[in-house]
Amino acid sequence: MDRSVGSAQALLASAIGRLHRTDARGFLYYAAPLVALLLGFLTVSILLLLIRVSPFTAYSALITGAVGSQYAIGLTLVRSVPLIFVGLSVAVAFRAGLFNIGAEGQLQMGGLATTYVALDTGNLPLAIMAGFAAGAGWGAIPGYLRARLQITEVISTIMLNFIAITTVVLIASGPLEDPQATYPTTPLTPASTNLPNILAGTPLHAGIFLALICAVITQFTLYRTSLGFRIRAVGLNAKAAQHAGMSVTRTIVVALALSGGLAGLTGSVEILGVQHQLGEGWSSGWGYTGIAVAFLARSSPLAVVPAALLYGFLSAGSSNMQISTGTPGALTSVLEGLPILYLLALTARPPRSRTVVIDETVSQSVEAPAPEPAEAQPT
Repeated sequence: MDRSVGSAQALLASAIGRLHRTDARGFLYYAAPLVALLLGFLTVSILLLLIRVSPFTAYSALITGAVGSQYAIGLTLVRSVPLIFVGLSVAVAFRAGLFNIGAEGQLQMGGLATTYVALDTGNLPLAIMAGFAAGAGWGAIPGYLRARLQITEVISTIMLNFIAITTVVLIASGPLEDPQATYPTTPLTPASTNLPNILAGTPLHAGIFLALICAVITQFTLYRTSLGFRIRAVGLNAKAAQHAGMSVTRTIVVALALSGGLAGLTGSVEILGVQHQLGEGWSSGWGYTGIAVAFLARSSPLAVVPAALLYGFLSAGSSNMQISTGTPGALTSVLEGLPILYLLALTARPPRSRTVVIDETVSQSVEAPAPEPAEAQPT
């Protein structure tokens, strides 16, 4: 048994090492997102010409609205912050072979917990930790359902999104409702819990530093710790990981809990840094946009940052483009979605056999080795 477990561990380590070495050598691995972006902008340029709008004029207005002034820069950055957190959340799940569509619900619960703790204690660190804990707990639910009951996380996270959104509306219009407000919302969070502004005249807050720190910590965790190795191993091949002695069940639950915790931080920084109160419709759908961010970043935590900045750039500059050129608002959504479609097409691969290649000439199956035949007994 020890011999088979040891060989499986060596096989798994070699497979993961080869996978990342191959990715590092492949030019297309890094070039594909850039090519997809260029193709997306080219396609939108054709659509602009069809509606008789100059692409140069439209993109100039887009750039001006995103980085044309100090306020525009601050707006671009502050709209990138929630996308960094959600992108990291989805990337962690991707690395474990899981598809977390529940980041929207997890950030809703994170925002709810942050608001409650902020109003109750007035303590900033405690409010942020409450947001992480609430998101992690909400993420662990589909993790347990997947690991124990084999219920796909795609369905369970979607259902939990609706439950979380409805719960937030009921509490914000019930126990936590501000009686003096003209519409259902909570009271403003205390000033002691608000994230400080770091760029005068703009909405940019200190939450961007927390987002960057989380990106570095997530990168380190996934690639420099045993937990990260287990997460990536389960995502690469759960059967091989289990044969190597890893607890696939525990790893799946932990991975989705970490994913949910990062999504919960989205709610924390948005409530404490921008909105300062909780109400119906307070989220702009970051949980779904973050899926595109993580995919464009190829599930790399550090690459999530520039991918989120790109989507923040598009979000901040789209209004000025619409006003200046009269283009429909849906065109920005097209520009956000097209690169993902092109990236899928550029990186599509034919199905491969379930065999881990160790070198150029030798292949080994990841299934458990067959028992050795019994030795012949002397007559």
